[in-house]
Amino acid sequence: MKIKRGFVTNSSSTSFLLTCLSHAEGKDEFICKFNSFLDDYIRKNKWRDNFQEPPKLSIDMVEQTDAGTFIIKDFIPIFRGEASIPQYIKELFIEKTGDAYDLLIAKGINPNHMEIKDFNK
Repeated sequence: MKIKRGFVTNSSSTSFLLTCLSHAEGKDEFICKFNSFLDDYIRKNKWRDNFQEPPKLSIDMVEQTDAGTFIIKDFIPIFRGEASIPQYIKELFIEKTGDAYDLLIAKGINPNHMEIKDFNK
């Protein structure tokens, strides 16, 4: 039996860890900027077939490690491996092009690193 504290996903505990660089003064400002990016991204893309609206960040999902470095934890669970990675995550960390990348950069946030972490191990 496993016991886990904190935020728990419905995905066999496998999640993305997203590292972003920003001049935000703290977690609250970073979350506000990132959620504003998500609002813009949703507004521009909700017309697409099979569009899955990304969830908003909350305070328990973000850790500030250094001045200007923020890690988003347990942000998007992976249900079926890489095939289920949402399009905006692909744009940010794989393609570094498209609506997601441009909109996030415009908010003063630089997507720096993505890691897939299996919390079952």
